[in-house]
Amino acid sequence: MVSTIDRSADAQEIETESPVDIAFLELRDRANARWSELTEGHVPWFKVGFGASGQAAGAQDVYDSLQASSQFAQGDFMLSRVGTRGLMYFEPLLEVKVPGGNSVVHANVAPSMVQGILSCYLTDGDSLALHESAIARIGKEDDRTAHLPRWRDMPVNQLQTKVLTRNFGAIDPHDLHQYIANGGYSALHKALASMTTEEVLEEV
Repeated sequence: MVSTIDRSADAQEIETESPVDIAFLELRDRANARWSELTEGHVPWFKVGFGASGQAAGAQDVYDSLQASSQFAQGDFMLSRVGTRGLMYFEPLLEVKVPGGNSVVHANVAPSMVQGILSCYLTDGDSLALHESAIARIGKEDDRTAHLPRWRDMPVNQLQTKVLTRNFGAIDPHDLHQYIANGGYSALHKALASMTTEEVLEEV
């Protein structure tokens, strides 16, 4: 007769090798590869803030101008729509993740500024001064951005500790891979693959 303990162990082994578990781990691997491409790739990643305030201020026009550029057609940079980082009076916000470096936040961006901003990053970008719309940096300090404050050190941001909104402005909500690479569905995966009904209820 098989004991209750033995049945639990067998169930755990089956759950560990379940199709749900395998499928999610494969999806997470693809998501992590996509995230590495975006954050550690060889071309800049341009992120346009698409919260309600950004859209009201003209984010769509900025995004369309970037997407219509010859540089985008040539694959010289990647482009995403992200949520708002806050500080709505700076909208439309544009963040540029520099390959091997930090991110630069540009404020009140208009379509007429797009080519000027692109030239700072794509045309001998390392030797050019930043566009005048640059207001902050995210990440480490370097010679090019030393004059900019860190985004988190700006007065309003110093008072904030983001929890549910911590990924706002960082990922594209239309891109499932970006969501999963930043922990999306990990709790669901844990519940389906390795928790009993009682453990799920206790967690909730």
